[in-house]
Parts: sequence; structure tokens; C-alpha cells
Amino acid sequence: ASDTGPSMTGPLPMGANGDGGAAPPSLAPATEEEKRLLRGVSLGRKATGAEVDAFLSASAAHMSDKAKTTFLGMTALQQFKVMYEGPLTDCSDSTEVLYARIQRFMGMESQLKKLASSGDGPPKERRPKERR
Repeated sequence: ASDTGPSMTGPLPMGANGDGGAAPPSLAPATEEEKRLLRGVSLGRKATGAEVDAFLSASAAHMSDKAKTTFLGMTALQQFKVMYEGPLTDCSDSTEVLYARIQRFMGMESQLKKLASSGDGPPKERRPKERR
């Protein structure tokens, strides 16, 4: 007798080895109404004074004086974008982290706006024009 490993005599459980699992729901393209609503959406809002104080308190151990001054000089909307990812943790340049967080947040907003303004269906592949 050869040992070829265990054999399965019954059906595989749902989702086992990618077989029999539930298929992801099919997503219909966004309607014009949904796109219109998304175009006006802003992920950000203005940070409150209490939120700013809590963020500064939670981040104090990892925030340089320069980063704190920079943060306090930001608009309330920018402060919210920084705070969105939670308090600062140990890092080599906390000021750089503040700006990176704003850029990531703005990237999310940009993606949302692109989705809202895109046509129905997947993006078309661009092919270089042939020279004649």
C-alpha cells in the first residue's frame, strides 16, 4: 500500500481551498445619482479643540517641538486629516509624518473623486499611437 496522504471522501467545506466558497457580490456600476452624491463628498471635517488637545496629549512623547508648532499652525481641516490615523508613534521625523498623513488622506479623497467622475465600466487600456 502506498501512502498518498489523506483522502477526502465527502464534499469540501464551504470556502475550503477556494472551492465551494461564496462568490463575491457582483457590483453594478454606480448610477448617475450615486456619482453626483460622491462628487460632493468630503472625507474630512474640521477638528474640534478637544480633539486637537487629545491628539497633542496622546502624541506628546513622539512629537518634536517643530512638529507641534507645525500642527498648531495647520487649519482645522488639515489637523483632522493628520489625526485621522490616530496619535503619533515613535518615528524619526514627526513633522514629516504629519505631512505624509495629509498626503495619504488627500490621496483617498482624490481616489473617491475619480471613482465618482469615472465612466461606467473598467478603465480603458491606453495604447500608444502607431507612427505612420
